[in-house]
Amino acid sequence: MHFLPLLATYRANQTINLVEIKFSQGPFTITKKYAGELRQELQVFREVSGTKKNVFLTFLTTHGLTPNAYSRELVQESITSEALFQEIL
Repeated sequence: MHFLPLLATYRANQTINLVEIKFSQGPFTITKKYAGELRQELQVFREVSGTKKNVFLTFLTTHGLTPNAYSRELVQESITSEALFQEIL
């Protein structure tokens, strides 16, 4: 499975965020093949966990995602590693 390392956050609004962490030299591109793998992994997570909650896919990448049909379909949130080092006021 690709959800390694995997972070799952459980929110009070009945939503689970699965966080896919990717390192790349430039923006990460979700290909047709990889999109199929992500769909399958999301389905396995739902089946194994038995959750009835919404499951959202979040990407944490070094340089963001390449916008395309697959990223728009599958990814609810994309953040870069830069966000990890921002000062919180």
